[in-house]
Amino acid sequence: MVTFFVAVDDVDSAVNRARELGGRVVQEPQHVPGVAFALIADPQGHVVGLTKQG
Repeated sequence: MVTFFVAVDDVDSAVNRARELGGRVVQEPQHVPGVAFALIADPQGHVVGLTKQG
């Protein structure tokens, strides 16, 4: 499986917005030095990664 990642300003906010719009969280936001990331899925099940550098 190939996962595309999209850069966002705030991973936590983007995950919460995805939930509000009917998506689901595949992997809760993870925060490690230098990067934050999460995996979400749209209502049809397509998985997209979210990331924030820095």
